[in-house]
Amino acid sequence: FWGWEKFWHGVDSKRRYTDERVRQMTVIAETSALIAGFQMIMFYELPQPSLTEYEFSSVLLAVWGLLCLFVACTNLCVLFAAMIIAVNMLDASSHETVGGATSPQGRRAPFSRDNPDGFIDDAQGMEILWQVRHEKRYIQVLNLFAVSIPFFVINVGITTFVKFYSSTVSAWFGLSLAIFSVVLWWKFHSPAMEHLRWPSMQGKS
Repeated sequence: FWGWEKFWHGVDSKRRYTDERVRQMTVIAETSALIAGFQMIMFYELPQPSLTEYEFSSVLLAVWGLLCLFVACTNLCVLFAAMIIAVNMLDASSHETVGGATSPQGRRAPFSRDNPDGFIDDAQGMEILWQVRHEKRYIQVLNLFAVSIPFFVINVGITTFVKFYSSTVSAWFGLSLAIFSVVLWWKFHSPAMEHLRWPSMQGKS
């Protein structure tokens, strides 16, 4: 009886750990989808200024368009990468062994860096799987998402030149607010990223 209770406790802890990681990746994916969608709507729906009505820089218009596509494509990459990591975690959690082995020989040892086909039946095994297979990609996804934020904000500032091309003062006010927002973001970004990395770094020490 005690053996089965320990087994189901391990399975429950494994599922809770997986759910936490999946929700973490889902939040990143949903936020990236929101930013990418906003950029594409802004790119396609915002009317371009008439170059014959007011003097407007074609170079600035090209930079605005490139930034729109860069931010949208970057966040789509973040979205897809985050969901792939989440799906991999769910797949590993739903199987008794990572390598798919179901014979007694496949259960000679738990999953580890040296035994990639071993069994996973608790949260500790899922944590090792995360560190071995997904942690590096997770940090890369976080960094890519963090880099896209200032470009997104600056592009919103440049959008004021496209939207209010007949009023230079309004456009510069909008760009100034965007630059101020980027400064605030970088002040928030560094400690926030270190906090997100800290649990994994602590596990490696």
